[in-house]
Amino acid sequence: MLMVDSDQPKCITFKQLKKDRFCFSNGLKNAFKEGKAIMSRNSRKQIDPRFDPDIHGVYLSFTQMIKKIMPFKFQAVSKLLKRGVDSDTEAKALRALRLLKQRKATDKDVKFRREFIGRIRKEQEKDLVSGKRVTFLKRADLRKQMEEARLKKMGKKERLRHANRQRRRRATDAQ
Repeated sequence: MLMVDSDQPKCITFKQLKKDRFCFSNGLKNAFKEGKAIMSRNSRKQIDPRFDPDIHGVYLSFTQMIKKIMPFKFQAVSKLLKRGVDSDTEAKALRALRLLKQRKATDKDVKFRREFIGRIRKEQEKDLVSGKRVTFLKRADLRKQMEEARLKKMGKKERLRHANRQRRRRATDAQ
């Protein structure tokens, strides 16, 4: 940005316009900076729903909303399946049920991942505060540890189902 000492109009060459440089005086430059700062603050507030005045400071995450809506949708879809409906409607209902279960599983995975990574970060912070050398995990190691922890958390039947799913997935990937 070029600076000019007066507020008088200034001739700008075509080259300067082509480079998208604007010519401001000292007073206009300060006003431009203030306006830009205000616009950036306002745009941030509009993007982040936690600070949206229409919500009044109450913010529910997507997963919390799903938890509230999920039981009603499950009931509605299961009632629809219990009634005798045509094959198209039944296919749509089964797809909706599968999607709801997927969302629930995704929510569970995200929650587990957050807790697991949070635990690791707390351990790292403790080590850092105590003066020990902090070691950071590689993504592959982190994935392995999370998978092991997830398997430990599962029951016997659930672990068996998980192993069968993995076997089927590997078989389809190999083909």
